[in-house]
Amino acid sequence: MKTTLISSASILLGCGFIYSSHLDYKNRKEKECYQPKFYSKNGQFSYPNLPILSSESQNDIFISLIFPAYNEENRLGSTLDETIQYFSSLSFNYEIIIVDGGSTDNTFELINQKISQYSSNKDNLVDIICASYIGNGGKGWAVKTGINICRGKYILMLDSDGAVDIEEFESLYNSIKDENYSIAIGSRRINNNNESVERVWYRDLLSNINNFIVKKCIGINDIEDTQCGFKLFTREAAIDIFNNLHIVKWAFDVDVLYICNKFGIKVKEIPVKWKEMPGSKLNVFTASLLFIRDYLAMIIFYKTGFWKINNYSFRELDIL
Repeated sequence: MKTTLISSASILLGCGFIYSSHLDYKNRKEKECYQPKFYSKNGQFSYPNLPILSSESQNDIFISLIFPAYNEENRLGSTLDETIQYFSSLSFNYEIIIVDGGSTDNTFELINQKISQYSSNKDNLVDIICASYIGNGGKGWAVKTGINICRGKYILMLDSDGAVDIEEFESLYNSIKDENYSIAIGSRRINNNNESVERVWYRDLLSNINNFIVKKCIGINDIEDTQCGFKLFTREAAIDIFNNLHIVKWAFDVDVLYICNKFGIKVKEIPVKWKEMPGSKLNVFTASLLFIRDYLAMIIFYKTGFWKINNYSFRELDIL
């Protein structure tokens, strides 16, 4: 009897643990602490006042750069400076959207400082928008929030630590422009016989384990590096993907690629120059548990139809 009770309790706890992945996403949509406020060079504004890209104004902003940021006061500033210097040398209009997801340091103040700095810099004029909310909603939720308000024809997701050389954008863009891909993603695992990747040994080990699980259990067999935070999307692909996204924390990249497989969206994996940056907020133990939980949720909820994938092309995102 005691053994039966323990087994039943273990099963219930396991089911609750997996179901919490669904509750994470549900809570992000419903709780006030995850609803963003928006700031630009003119101060705080409401979302409807931001002009959304239309078929008549597709060339207004060529690319949107999305930075998810959580407690990044020590790393975001230099990354922004390098990114703006690079993109200002190119011949197309761009915007930067920084999503401050519940930071408890001075990240929000830094973002506003950068907004002020670059709104008055005649050599590097750029439209910087900050979306900020109180709760720490996870990296996936931050990226989805940024994509919801962006106006670019192309959308580049990149990390606040600047681990990937920003000039790698050109390789990703050329793959979409010249090879008819809808998504191009940076990779640290392909063609890495050179010194383009520098990382600590335990991250390599975890990466190998994660890669095995993603291939064998989730069924994403054609991608070697799902977790690199340097991904370029066409607008149409981003709308379909992020309207269907269910994972809001670290494993959201795998959900993105799973949805791509279901839609038959073409993804190109490109080797990039990447190096380990100090100051990571990733707790390896906690992140590993959440990865396992979210992978189990994907397997069960997608297979049973509890999570559905729908076609949203040419519609705006629905999170606000």
